[in-house]
Amino acid sequence: MQAGINLEKRRRECLLSQEIGFTELVNQIHFLDSPQEELRNLIRQLDYAVLEAYSWNKDGPDGAAINLDHGFYTLPHLPRKDNIRFTISPVAWNQVWERLYALNQKRAKDEAIE
Repeated sequence: MQAGINLEKRRRECLLSQEIGFTELVNQIHFLDSPQEELRNLIRQLDYAVLEAYSWNKDGPDGAAINLDHGFYTLPHLPRKDNIRFTISPVAWNQVWERLYALNQKRAKDEAIE
């Protein structure tokens, strides 16, 4: 929870000090030459806190620990001229998606039994 609080606090500080809107700030995070490395680090911390909450940060019954491998990746579903984003790796994205899907299926099954 602290990771989310830290990110939100720093985002607000950036918005006020740079006198920009939220969308512009988010766009800066995705630009390679942007000075927003501190925000990127806070995003990393939040993402890893979420992994820890699900116990996906270590080997376990759901599989091996997920390495998010944050970086700048080309996202093919976005327009060609604006498709680079700071995000988790495609491999990590697929691992997270698969585990969330499996968790959703398990919870739906458990609810149907009740």
